[in-house]
Amino acid sequence: MNASDCTLTTTSTELASSSVPRSVPGRDLVEFHGLCARNQERITRLIAAFEIIERAASKMGGYAQAAAACTGRGFTGASLRRAYGAYRASGSDWRALIDRAMEAKPISGMPLAFIEEIQRRVDANGRSAEIAIKLLRADSTQGRTVPGYGTWRDWWQATKPHLPVPAVCPGYPHGWTVRNLMRKLDSSKARRAAQTNGTAAATAHKPLVYTTRAALYPGAVYQFDDLWHDFFVASTSTGQVGRPLEFFAHDLFSARKICFGMRVRTKEQETMKGINGQMVREIIAATFASCGYSPRGTIIYAEHGTTGISKEIMEILSRASGGLINLKESGMQGAAAHAGQYPGITRGNPRHKASLESSNNLVHNLTAGLPGQTGPTYQRQPDQTDGMKKYNETVLAARQQMPPDVAELLEFSLLTEVQAMRVVGGLYRVLENDTEHNLEGWQEASNVLAEVQLMGAWFNQHQLAELPADEQQLIFAKLQNGTAITRTRKMSRLEAWQRGSGELIKITGGALCELLGPECTRERKITRHLFEFEDARLGEGKVRFESVCITPDGRELLLTDGQAYLTTCNPLKADELLVRDLAGRFIGTCPRLHKAMQADAESIARAMGRAAHQDKLIMEPLRLRQLGAARERERLHAHNAETVQRHQEQEAAGTANALAALAGAAQQDTFQHTAGDQDTPHHTTTPHECTTETADW
Repeated sequence: MNASDCTLTTTSTELASSSVPRSVPGRDLVEFHGLCARNQERITRLIAAFEIIERAASKMGGYAQAAAACTGRGFTGASLRRAYGAYRASGSDWRALIDRAMEAKPISGMPLAFIEEIQRRVDANGRSAEIAIKLLRADSTQGRTVPGYGTWRDWWQATKPHLPVPAVCPGYPHGWTVRNLMRKLDSSKARRAAQTNGTAAATAHKPLVYTTRAALYPGAVYQFDDLWHDFFVASTSTGQVGRPLEFFAHDLFSARKICFGMRVRTKEQETMKGINGQMVREIIAATFASCGYSPRGTIIYAEHGTTGISKEIMEILSRASGGLINLKESGMQGAAAHAGQYPGITRGNPRHKASLESSNNLVHNLTAGLPGQTGPTYQRQPDQTDGMKKYNETVLAARQQMPPDVAELLEFSLLTEVQAMRVVGGLYRVLENDTEHNLEGWQEASNVLAEVQLMGAWFNQHQLAELPADEQQLIFAKLQNGTAITRTRKMSRLEAWQRGSGELIKITGGALCELLGPECTRERKITRHLFEFEDARLGEGKVRFESVCITPDGRELLLTDGQAYLTTCNPLKADELLVRDLAGRFIGTCPRLHKAMQADAESIARAMGRAAHQDKLIMEPLRLRQLGAARERERLHAHNAETVQRHQEQEAAGTANALAALAGAAQQDTFQHTAGDQDTPHHTTTPHECTTETADW
């Protein structure tokens, strides 16, 4: 039944003469809407009925007409007469029509002291409220005093004074059923969890603080955390099977894991070793050396505890960035919920990085196909996992008894720690190139691309600019006439990161050495123009770094062979060696010398080219030192060449003169013989005579 059931047909004259307003005045609407819906409907219908009454020729006739128009409970003629009288007596105040019974809060018939006692007992029982209530009822039947009721005998005499007191408890007071008493308890799950488990457990039942990445940018917020992987690996460095512990840096804007490292959790003296302060230094140094910080400012989110960042580290980062890197730590959980409760274990608040914690579940799904799964819980671990662990532990034990060349031939059914790093890294590359995701605030952050289809392939505006001019004109023509097929897609995590990562500033030089600390620093000597040493954190066997150092200004500097230097290497960025002199002055960075693959021709060519370049740098000091000898040799060679050439030219000139004289003598002899044939007898000259004359000449 609603107000429309009361049909009103009035004229403007009737409304002007009526003392009943057609509705609640606007100034009273806030108070009116504070009533329950049933009361609001009742008042509206009564006001409509009163208008009918006032239009009627007589009041009794009006009551009858209103009752006929507004049917329903409380709208009989008598009821309308009482309501109308109260309304007119109040000066036509609509508040006189409020049904106070509808607005009254239900009041329990049980004593307040009893309800408080129930709540106290339930609070004390951290597991079952039902059991706490049953124990209270048992106390009553055993004659103990219950607040608000006294003993059961007191209750009997108070409620049944005309009856004798029974010898045994006859039952419970009215309303003492478990179900009914449960309804009297505090309904807040947050308060119940805070009392029974602590404030940390209560956060699951409290409102969250919702945030968005929309106004961020690459490098705006870095989140550092650790993650236990749900699979086992065979650690060749420790000779044990364990779970990989990953510590990583996560860019909030792009949701991309920008840097990560692993170690295997091993069991030593019944203590499981996890991440430590040195690993925190290494992941922070690797992140800011590989990716850098934003010139617009970078905030580090970190929890208190294992991945906490010390004041010393923050001072180094602040000094290296000019104050652009700042720390924001999560709040602490474990405080007492009230003064009567002891505080719990102090721990970081994981909700401080809710987006990060949710992405960890995605990582577990990615790696769910790797061997040696632990399962989400121990109860859900695959049956074969224990057998795989035992077999691989046997292989690891045998491996340590073998020569290195034979041990390398052994194979494991689990991944080794090196293989795990490569496989997980490959899975992360798949994830960061995924465009079918539902990351929060992605479109608001403009992480979308408009693409057009050409010959079955999709091109964005950057790719269109690289196409030939004729293909670009074809696409533009289709766009203008509306025949082009277009779409808008989400960027991948990598594409979102690349949008602004080019402006990031990397930390280099001595600041990295400070971040890594003395744990990663060793004094090492250059031998055969190489840094050559063994470090299990950098890999098995010997690792080698060139002695050609790249200085902070980009120059190549050849370090002195046989000289000792302070060297610092980050296991998470093991392709470079930071070098300082023994006084601590930073010199530069030496690149790592990797082994070339025999089956990879390009790899061998690159290695040979690099070796040739290094050889040139090694021999350059000798070339400069022997520059005088080279110049003397050049002068000597030039002098001798000139002397030989001059001699050859002189001999060539003498030979030419002799040949010319011989030719002239032969012509003269021919002339004389010709003249003698005319004046004197003929004379024949022998070859011997000619030869003699020529020789004498």
